[in-house]
Amino acid sequence: MKRLLLVSFCFVFLFSCEDEITDDNVYKPTSMGTQGQITVVMPQQLWKGKIGELVKDYLAPEILYFPQIEYLFDLKHNTKGIFNKSTKRHKNIVQFEITDHPEITSGINYLTDVWASDQVVIKITGKSQQDLAQLFVDNAQDIQDYLMDKEIARIQERVNTKKNHLVEKELMAKHQLSVTVPLDMELILNNESFVALERKRLRSEGGSSGDIQQYLIIYHYPYTSDSTFTKNFQLKMRDSIVKKYFTGSSEDSYMITTPDSLAPSFVRERLFKGVYAFELRGLYSMVNDFRGGPFLSVSMVDERNNRVVTIEGNLFCPKFSKREFMMELETMINSLSLY
Repeated sequence: MKRLLLVSFCFVFLFSCEDEITDDNVYKPTSMGTQGQITVVMPQQLWKGKIGELVKDYLAPEILYFPQIEYLFDLKHNTKGIFNKSTKRHKNIVQFEITDHPEITSGINYLTDVWASDQVVIKITGKSQQDLAQLFVDNAQDIQDYLMDKEIARIQERVNTKKNHLVEKELMAKHQLSVTVPLDMELILNNESFVALERKRLRSEGGSSGDIQQYLIIYHYPYTSDSTFTKNFQLKMRDSIVKKYFTGSSEDSYMITTPDSLAPSFVRERLFKGVYAFELRGLYSMVNDFRGGPFLSVSMVDERNNRVVTIEGNLFCPKFSKREFMMELETMINSLSLY
């Protein structure tokens, strides 16, 4: 992913003499913090002002395709005065600093494992409030993408330690593709053009317990036209697939994509491991049944096999926040490789 480093300057100047500078060979404790949490370090007056609002809007926007209000990240504010030995161990840290030092130029630096292992530190330095705000806004998408990539990489590392090798082998043998999924995710359907994997868990939180059901589906079909990669085509294809394979408690119950008039779906074109991909995020619901939740679908051309491959994650998790579990599904989706 493209990273804009506006300036390269000395590590000593990036972190003031009050900060701890550790040697790479010195033992560092494991980083702390929950999934999706970012520690934002800036003076209180900046946090309460325009820059603080920009950080909330650009770095942690509301996830618009979720059924309840949730945000892309949880922001935890620290001033430099309370940014101590304990808080410096947090997984994701974004530091804002205004300086008039003549040898320090405005810029952004991406660092890892500064005070703890498996840590990301992003230092944003400006010469004034206006300069700092503009620098952040101009690079906010890169910063957001970088932090999300790191979060997904952490989840992937956990999955890799206990993954379902049997699923990988079966998908490779039958579909010439591989996906890395957790050991407790089961292959429940595997025909010539469609795959469904299911992961069920029971969770207790805050005195409440409930089911978490994650589904990963993969389907493929011949590639015939670029018109395949339009919102209208992809929604029609998706609805034809899920209607066939996802039914409810009654015979006339089946899954659909929630209409845009009720909950809009969001489209993004992006690169997926160097290949053009069409991404669709939205909500699904069930006709004649009470069930629904968010989904993420990614489609791409498999040129070697002249086919379109779609991989999708959908979640049923009515009692809990959705972000954590959708990030897990996104991690599995990103593990797809075509052969």
